[in-house]
Amino acid sequence: MRNFQEQPERSGSRSDIKNYMLRRFVMRSCYIRIAARQSGFTLIEMMIALLISIFLILGLLTILMSVRMTYTAEGQLAEQHESQRTFLAVLGANVESAGYFPIGDPVSRINTIDNALPELSIANQKFELGQGIIGNADSSSTTDTLSTRFQTAPGDGLVNCQGNSNTTAGNVTYINTFTVINTELVCTVSTNGAAPNTPVVLVQNVASLSLLYGVDTDGNDSVDTYLTAAEVAARGLWRYVRSVELTLAMLDPFTRQPSTALPKIVQNFSAANFRHSDLPVQKP
Repeated sequence: MRNFQEQPERSGSRSDIKNYMLRRFVMRSCYIRIAARQSGFTLIEMMIALLISIFLILGLLTILMSVRMTYTAEGQLAEQHESQRTFLAVLGANVESAGYFPIGDPVSRINTIDNALPELSIANQKFELGQGIIGNADSSSTTDTLSTRFQTAPGDGLVNCQGNSNTTAGNVTYINTFTVINTELVCTVSTNGAAPNTPVVLVQNVASLSLLYGVDTDGNDSVDTYLTAAEVAARGLWRYVRSVELTLAMLDPFTRQPSTALPKIVQNFSAANFRHSDLPVQKP
């Protein structure tokens, strides 16, 4: 009887234990799920992830800067090439027009070379009668200087090196001077013998401007030798210059230093209006 009565108590105890173990298992499972959902990165993991992100961002910034520099470089080179083409076109037109003047009526010839292109001294340069081209004869200069002289009639379409034409009621004489100042190739214009105006920049990043002059030394109207400005001046041959050969050395647009990787620009221009029929033909 005693054993019979204790059995339920033992049976009840086992049931309680089972329920307790079940509840503990369920609570532990829920705790594990909650802990799994609330788990995060450690400080070391976060620092490693941050370091990797920094390297990736630096790589992207490097690529972006490289693309930007390349784009800027291409733009600067394109702009420099365009300014070079413009300068060559302007210089070519000025050399071809050197010595030109409108003669007026072909019969009466009311305009003569004595009136249009007389002897003239201006800005340390001396033009002889009818002379349309003169260069810098100073051997100590780091770059050459070229001046062209011609006369225009109202509305004849001829322009000076700054792109201006004759809009007055009478003839106008222009003296166009090309030189390099502080790595910039500039031009100035003197109108009717007045002082030169403010320089206008034609090309930037110029290392040097070198000029040779094709001279007709035997009077057959053809170039037979090329001389420097000093040689032409020493032999008194400015009136016999028939062409100009230009060599333009450029600076690297990024380092602003002379570069052998940049080819020199060499161009030859003919002086188409080097003599009128009323200028006496003389042999040097």
